[in-house]
Amino acid sequence: LEAIVHPAVSVRMEAWIAGLPTAVAMLEAIKLVEAGLHLRCDAVWLVMCDRRVRRERLAARGWSPDEIDRRLSSAPPLGPELAVATDVIDNSGPLNHTRMQVDLAWKGLKLR
Repeated sequence: LEAIVHPAVSVRMEAWIAGLPTAVAMLEAIKLVEAGLHLRCDAVWLVMCDRRVRRERLAARGWSPDEIDRRLSSAPPLGPELAVATDVIDNSGPLNHTRMQVDLAWKGLKLR
């Protein structure tokens, strides 16, 4: 399935970028690194969250403990993403803390 999806996403992403009237674009893609799309990016921001906090947030949305365990245990390791990330944003705390990190990453991007 990924052999079909990744090339199609890459083609659509390239067409989207080519048609943009701006110099900056942000792309949110869970498989960015796996698909090799990170090679087309000037910066890669990885948003991470503490496992305990993820559990709490999912439980607050009504997820059962079994479903939470199943989903969290099936998540792939973040090693490849960490290796290419230019910025790591910790989303474990309050929203204003996450916003502050995004603002700093944005300022760093503008300096590049």
